[in-house]
Amino acid sequence: AVTEDGKPTANLRAIIARLKDGATVQSCKTVIARKVMEWSRPRTDGEDMMQYATPETLFRASKFEKYWGQCVARKP
Repeated sequence: AVTEDGKPTANLRAIIARLKDGATVQSCKTVIARKVMEWSRPRTDGEDMMQYATPETLFRASKFEKYWGQCVARKP
C-alpha cells in the first residue's frame, strides 16, 4: 500500500525494513501465522491479544526478532 503521493505507508515501511534486515517473505508469513494462532486463543485473564496482530507490532524491529526466535527451533 502506498500513500496518495506514491510513498509506502508506515506499515509497508516496517515490513520493507525487516526484509532489508534479512527476513524472508516466508519468515514474515510464519511470524504472522504463529502470532495470530497464539493471540486468537482465549486467555484466562480475558485480555484480547488479537489487538496486537498489527503490522506496527509484528514488524517492529525489536518485536519481530523476538517473534521470529519463537518460531525457529533451536538445537542445544
